[in-house]
Amino acid sequence: MSTSTDAYLMYGVNLPDEIMDDEGNYNVLEVLGDGLSLERHCCDEETMYILAIEGTVTRAWRGYPKKIDPSSMTVGADWDERLKAFCEKHKIETVGEPGWWLASWWG
Repeated sequence: MSTSTDAYLMYGVNLPDEIMDDEGNYNVLEVLGDGLSLERHCCDEETMYILAIEGTVTRAWRGYPKKIDPSSMTVGADWDERLKAFCEKHKIETVGEPGWWLASWWG
């Protein structure tokens, strides 16, 4: 039996593992809004998250290629500020600056 992965391309900011609660959940899930989504990556045993701008997430499922239109990767004028404002409001330290992130989900 083989294992495959999904690829995710999104605009957002990488979140550290340290802000999870004891069950491995982010407490900010209930307050997401303003066009933001919490996207998981890595695997079930070591789930990690990226706070992303909704509508920027592109997935390639189970090895199937997905064509990307480069014009869809234009960054909105307020995206960085929305991500930073959310993280500051909820006292979330980020890993790096907002940008385009390519991640995978192994399962």
